[in-house]
Amino acid sequence: MTTDETLRILENYLDMMPKVYSKRHSNWVVARDLLLNRTSTAGRTSCIAKCRDLGIDPYGHDLKVEG
Repeated sequence: MTTDETLRILENYLDMMPKVYSKRHSNWVVARDLLLNRTSTAGRTSCIAKCRDLGIDPYGHDLKVEG
């Protein structure tokens, strides 16, 4: 799966969730809940690394690509 496809999936996931979800949870939590759920690598460090691989701020609350 490409980075663009993964970002599109995350955006669609956030669109389906209540607006308060994206305000309360940072990007690394969203990555954990959707991309790494029930995997052995669903820890905070792995989720932050996944966000950085995607080019998004792990501590931000929107999915804007950095740089």
